[in-house]
This record gives sequence, structure tokens and C-alpha cells, in this order.
Amino acid sequence: MKNPRWPALCLLTLLAGCAGWETISGGSSASGQPARAAPKPDWVTKGSRALRLGAGVVVYGVGSANAMPNVELQWKAADGRSCEEAASILRPKLASLMKDFAQGHAGLFQQDPFAVDELVRYVSKSAAEAGAVNCRFTQHWEDAETGAFFSLAQLDMDSSVYDQYKESLKRALQSEHPAFIKDHTEEALKNLDAEIEKQRKREKKILGL
Repeated sequence: MKNPRWPALCLLTLLAGCAGWETISGGSSASGQPARAAPKPDWVTKGSRALRLGAGVVVYGVGSANAMPNVELQWKAADGRSCEEAASILRPKLASLMKDFAQGHAGLFQQDPFAVDELVRYVSKSAAEAGAVNCRFTQHWEDAETGAFFSLAQLDMDSSVYDQYKESLKRALQSEHPAFIKDHTEEALKNLDAEIEKQRKREKKILGL
């Protein structure tokens, strides 16, 4: 018998820009329809994580929503939580970049570990939240037994993420965050683009992937 919930699910999937994904499979069909009758996909079991694929780093976020009377709200909740999960995985990666920047530019920073730690938290949190808007919902699955929806979000650590990281760091420099030595911020701003690019080239080593 045809599942009356699927037409609404297909529409939501298309609106969210969902697509098939060769790296992590299971869940949505090629048309984006949730694989309700399929076994639990591998990505649901493994959960949120970051992997190095080819020359770049990809962050995966897995979110779920229990059965609701309103299918649209349930689907939206699952997608939103998967994106939040992706941002939570991205945040420590950005913190690693910020710590590496601080270690490589010791003359720019005050001898105040508390101020530096606060700066790391600020930059990584603001950049991760801004970068999360680029999440793509690549797989969906509905648990036939419980009615729960599962969503897989993909967030690539590409130029857009590095731009958000750079902008967050730039705002901190321009506002003369207490972690910085004021007399050195202007020079740091001039060289920021080049320094961030150097970090990107050392991404694998910095992130330990």
C-alpha cells in the first residue's frame, strides 16, 4: 500500500536540496524519498563525525526527530538537529586552527591564558555557527518501527568555512580583544589572508586527520 506520508516527505526533501551521496549510502533513494522499508543505514549507526575525503575534510551531522502528528515539523526538526550536530563537530576543528594560529604568532598575544582561551571559544563558536548555514541534507531515513526521522547533513571544510573563520578572527582583531597586544593588531590584520592560507595548506597536520 502506498505510504500517504511520502508525498509530503518528497516535497520537503526537494526543498531542502537533498541529493544522493556516493560516499555514505543508505537512506534516501535517488529521488530523495526516505527509505522507510530499508534496514538502518550505516550513517545512522556511526553518528556524527569528521572524515578526510580526498584533499579535503568533510563533517557529517546526524539528527533525528521522534514521530509527530505534523510530518513537516518532524522533518524540519530532524534536518535542523543534523545541522546543529555538524556545527558541533566543526567547532573543535576550528578551535584547533585558532590554537595553531596563537602558537605561531606568540608575539601577537598577551601572556594571559584565560583571555586566549576565551578568544579560541569565541572564534570557533561564531565561525561554526556561521558556517552551518552551508549544511546540505544528503540522506534521510525513517524508522518503520518507531516512526522517527533521521537526517544526515554534510558540511565541507571548504573556502566558505575558512572565510567564516577568518572573518571571526578579523572581528576579534578589529575590536582589540584582550587576548591581543594592541600595538600588533594592525600588522596582523594586514597579513591575515596569507596566514590563514598557510594554515589551510597545513590543514591535515593541524586537525590530525
